[in-house]
Amino acid sequence: MRTQISPESEFAEALARDFVEEGYAQLDPRANRRKLPSGYLPDLMFKRGNEVVVVEIKSREEHRELETLQSLKRAIEQTPGWYFRLYVVPPQLGREAPENLIDVDKLIEAATRLNQEGELEAASVVLWMAIETSLRALLTKRQNRPNPGVSGLSMARRLHGEGDLRDDDLSLINDATQARNVSVHGYRLNPRRPIQSKLFKLAKNLARKAKEEDVPAQ
Repeated sequence: MRTQISPESEFAEALARDFVEEGYAQLDPRANRRKLPSGYLPDLMFKRGNEVVVVEIKSREEHRELETLQSLKRAIEQTPGWYFRLYVVPPQLGREAPENLIDVDKLIEAATRLNQEGELEAASVVLWMAIETSLRALLTKRQNRPNPGVSGLSMARRLHGEGDLRDDDLSLINDATQARNVSVHGYRLNPRRPIQSKLFKLAKNLARKAKEEDVPAQ
């Protein structure tokens, strides 16, 4: 049975994983107290090279004066290479609805058609939508529901760590992520070649697994 944690803690854990995956080292705010404004202790801190990111997390229900946050930002960013970032915990997503998983099949069909028509950028984006929906549903069924802001690649790595994805699967998803990132910003893929059939096969397998697995009893 999974220990229940607050949405704020869950969001902070997911955010920390994303920072670490981007090459940051997580710092202990308490150990860096003397470098921070007097009396202030942030939720998270990260360092990459000469860059330090100070993270404040607040819920939507929490009210904090804008002026206070602006003062914190000014004080922290007086130090060269230091940055203040404020994150608001997003609304919690419920369990993936069955109709969302049915839509995945339609997305894969659309991506297949676009791929055959040579619309490779559009195909990459649509196929990624299908893959990410299935990844989120699988983690939800594992009682490990990710926050809305967690990247698809981060979700894939978590499933890989749990043994649900092979090394080859993770490599394919990494390639799909890069193709999606290029395409969604309006750039053309280079080289421009059709999406691999094994990526479509993986997308279909993920969709089927997401629909067939039972949610473990609590």
